[in-house]
Amino acid sequence: MPKELHLERAGRLYMLRCQIMHGGTTWGGKVNRDQVRDGAAILGTLVPVMVDLMLDNPEEDWGRPFYPVVGPMPGVRRPQMRR
Repeated sequence: MPKELHLERAGRLYMLRCQIMHGGTTWGGKVNRDQVRDGAAILGTLVPVMVDLMLDNPEEDWGRPFYPVVGPMPGVRRPQMRR
């Protein structure tokens, strides 16, 4: 598949993400349902492959995470594990 097609699909997935995150697509709404379903199917296939690729190649520099874990949130108690 040509690189341009991959970039176009990535751009469309990003736009769908923006619509979802910024209220353009709402829970139970009828607008964009087909696009949300298709995007979920694409990501449901793509994300596990990407995670496997990263786990199989830990020596690679994958860059810094965009949302690194910074520690526990103040005032939030974690449930205790039963032993």
